[in-house]
Amino acid sequence: MTDAHYRDIARSRVVLTLSDGTTLRTWKNGFGVLHVFVVDADDDCQHSGFVGWRHTATLEQVITDLITHSSN
Repeated sequence: MTDAHYRDIARSRVVLTLSDGTTLRTWKNGFGVLHVFVVDADDDCQHSGFVGWRHTATLEQVITDLITHSSN
C-alpha cells in the first residue's frame, strides 16, 4: 500500500464503523485506483493509502472480510 494524501477523504464513503467511532472509508479515483482512509472518532485521518490495479481485488476482499467479521 502506498501512502496517499488525505485531501480526497471528502469523496470517500464510510464502509465500516468500529465501536470506538473509528471509520474505514474508501474511494476510487477516476483511474479506478482504490483509496482507503482510517478516520478516528474525532474526524482526524490516521491513515490514507492506495493500491495499484493489480492489488485492488485483494484489498477489496480484505475490506469485505473486515466488514463481515466486525458484524459478528
